[in-house]
Amino acid sequence: MNLERKLQIALDVVGKACLISRKIQREFATQFAMIKQDRSPVTLADYAVQIMITKMLADEYPDIPMLAEESLSELLSSENKELIEKVISEVKLVLPGITREEIFSGSRVISQRAGSINWVLDPIDGTKGFLRGDQYAIALALLVEGVIVLGVLGCPNLSPRNEKFSKLKGCVLSAQRGCGAKVHSIDIKENYTLHVNSIDSPKNLVFCESVEKSHTNHSQIERIRHRLNVVPPSFRIDSQCKYASVALGDASVYLRYPSSKEYKEKIWDHAAGAIILEEAGGKVSDIFGVPLDFSAGHLLGKNTGILATNKQYHEDVVSASFEIFREFASD
Repeated sequence: MNLERKLQIALDVVGKACLISRKIQREFATQFAMIKQDRSPVTLADYAVQIMITKMLADEYPDIPMLAEESLSELLSSENKELIEKVISEVKLVLPGITREEIFSGSRVISQRAGSINWVLDPIDGTKGFLRGDQYAIALALLVEGVIVLGVLGCPNLSPRNEKFSKLKGCVLSAQRGCGAKVHSIDIKENYTLHVNSIDSPKNLVFCESVEKSHTNHSQIERIRHRLNVVPPSFRIDSQCKYASVALGDASVYLRYPSSKEYKEKIWDHAAGAIILEEAGGKVSDIFGVPLDFSAGHLLGKNTGILATNKQYHEDVVSASFEIFREFASD
């Protein structure tokens, strides 16, 4: 399997998707959006990016199916004719030869992992951030026999705080298993090697958290920070830009504490970010230190929450998380 070429193709399609999503966010913002059956929002950009990436990858790799977040059947059954026609026109700007039938066939998009190799895509991760004109990510990974072997994370609005990358206004991060991680300019013409930061004490850990309360338990995270005597304030940011922040050295910890005892994470929310952070020298597990298991379909059903760190004090955060979770579970 030629992973180097697959990574280059993935970089190309995500780079193009970053540019079109920027255009849509700038020109339309909340104008073309709807609420899905699960009560979460979905936008013109979600559908247009998913269709474009799926089609471009299918042209290169027709035998590799796509596991993606959005359901085109839900769009077509919504009777939102204005949104449907706008999706078609935006896709045709990038893929002028595509037919309406090809756009909405959805034949390559699956809802569960089928077979030994799949692309995994979240076309707009952090849709609420996108709607606010804030941070979001385009997340693409390749899953082989339950293992993520490459990932690309487009962060069109993320300008790294790390002075080494200060010239980047928006960025794309990438990694191949065993080959390290890089950060690129949006046009993919420049790239720099990534490595997580290094700190001298757990009290200096910089946490980043989800913006949305429905995605994590902020009060429990604050209790964990207090137990570790953490001094720097946390910052909140949408999407897998949190993985990017740790990989870029802007943060030391991304902790996604479950908002309920039953909640399970979806693989497209973590696949690309996890491999990039690991290849940048970090460590990713659930809050109990258990490695993430991407082998069981579209959910991380064997894991509880997410802990992604610069690796130095990973076990310290695990210990504090376990203590807090035990108290939380007994309530």
